[in-house]
Amino acid sequence: MSNPEFAYLLGMVTGKGTIIRGRTATEIRIEIPHKNLIIEGMDAQTSVKASITDIKEILEPLIGVRISVTSLGNKTILLFEKINADFLIREINRYMGNLISCKEFRIPNEIFMAPSDIKKEFLRGLADVTAHIRRSNVAYGIPYNHRVYIEIPVNWFLAVDVANLLMDLDIPVHTIDWG
Repeated sequence: MSNPEFAYLLGMVTGKGTIIRGRTATEIRIEIPHKNLIIEGMDAQTSVKASITDIKEILEPLIGVRISVTSLGNKTILLFEKINADFLIREINRYMGNLISCKEFRIPNEIFMAPSDIKKEFLRGLADVTAHIRRSNVAYGIPYNHRVYIEIPVNWFLAVDVANLLMDLDIPVHTIDWG
């Protein structure tokens, strides 16, 4: 894999995506949860809304259609639809092994074998839909004051895949909490 925008999209789909296959078209739905509506003095909905513009600028040229955005209280849903024969849809299906939900997706082997920049773009996409940053290292006397929490509910295999990919990039994993 050599396309950073596709790696970013694949990360988003892997982290919080659903693939809805119809007879002639496939809908890709990506959920961006707002874990807390107020995050350390910042309104999460405002932050997500600002990020949507950046996400659309990255993905819409790749996808070739406009992304629909719907906000529903504690989550924002991005979706687009393309015909099943479209190359992008065929590639997403190939990388996702014809599975349909982030509850069962794994990080594709091609990502683990990709160059570092592609791995990082995949992780950026995944983090944009599963992660949040908190001021939490102050208690440990660490000079930087923020930690990224990546939350992967239900899919324990994906949690291990993410940890392995982070470690492959020499990014420390502090803990993995189960349950």
